[in-house]
Amino acid sequence: DEVMFNSEVGLYRNFSTDYGGITFGCTEHPANPFAQGDVSTCPLNMYADPPGSTPMYKIVEDYARNSTTFLNDFVPAMEKMLTNGYAPGELTTVPMAPFDCHRTAKPMWQQRSFKCTAPTPNPLPTLTPHLLDPPEKARTYSGTYLGLKEFGQSMLSSPVAWVAADTTTGQFMTVDLGEVMEVHGVVTRKRADLVGQGQ
Repeated sequence: DEVMFNSEVGLYRNFSTDYGGITFGCTEHPANPFAQGDVSTCPLNMYADPPGSTPMYKIVEDYARNSTTFLNDFVPAMEKMLTNGYAPGELTTVPMAPFDCHRTAKPMWQQRSFKCTAPTPNPLPTLTPHLLDPPEKARTYSGTYLGLKEFGQSMLSSPVAWVAADTTTGQFMTVDLGEVMEVHGVVTRKRADLVGQGQ
């Protein structure tokens, strides 16, 4: 005899489930609700990726009959997952919300769904806008007009402006904020020494 997990049956047979996990979608199923959880009469899962390759049900059968075949595919896949995993600190543990779930008020044989209610989430904290205008020593540029230092001034209080070396694409300015921050916007102003000239 062979034993399968629910997830493996889903790979082997082609069927659907409702919100409560009750299977449906097989025309062979009788109308008796007690029998609707039986998937043994559902058609085999013919899904194949890429199209024309070995269908899903056949892969399940091959793995069930030969554990070596399974391990030969599983071990390299697991090693790849471990190699390409997340670095320490990239994931954050978040507690599961305390959902309150209970079955609908129906006779046991008709209970096919859960009704879940979630607590009202805590409101997000209000963010206080904080404007940063780092000094020129914290700024670097792809270049300045004629290579002149006076055209490398981009602070909001600057008497001039940053004027790029030329008008081609790819010109850039880098501003070091001193630490990792969330940036929600950028403030710009017109050039101070050319009032009314559109810069």
